[in-house]
Amino acid sequence: MASAKISNCLYVEAFDFRRIAEAPSTEELQRRVDAARDAVVGEWERRGDFVNDLSSLDFIAFSPNCAPFSIFPFAARTCVDLLIGATYYMAYLNLNAVGREFENRGWKVDQVVQHLKGESDREIVMRELQQGFMRVSKGSLHIDLAVPDFTRMQIEALREKTLIETCDATYRLGPRAGGFSQTVFRGEPAIWK
Repeated sequence: MASAKISNCLYVEAFDFRRIAEAPSTEELQRRVDAARDAVVGEWERRGDFVNDLSSLDFIAFSPNCAPFSIFPFAARTCVDLLIGATYYMAYLNLNAVGREFENRGWKVDQVVQHLKGESDREIVMRELQQGFMRVSKGSLHIDLAVPDFTRMQIEALREKTLIETCDATYRLGPRAGGFSQTVFRGEPAIWK
């Protein structure tokens, strides 16, 4: 098991099922995992931030909104291990921290999915997620940030700075920017050919 805070918004835990037997005990491993997570994710949650978690195991089956593991900058063996579930990672994304990054770069956060307080709240949040994780604005431009972009922040470690720069580019286009668009980053079309 290994874990690290990747950015102000993202914490990742990686596990190798083949090596779990090397741990002193299941309880000891769980204690270490929980202590490491609490040092970062726990602090975010104690501050009242909404933290969304995703597992790479959730994306073994095809998902049209995520890149296949085969195009990640991993060694081929690592991609195979992820695809067969021998290894996996959990990614924790702090949505409020993403919002703070937007605000630090001149955007206003109009709406962000709120922390879940119970099952009924989960239903409300799931409805909100159909609209997007977050709505930001600058001047008269309002952008609903799509769920796939946040999924990419978690599963592909897309940096919040990149998402903000994409919104800045849309803002600079002005009224000619048009309506809905799917975010595609520089060089990405070549990956899919």
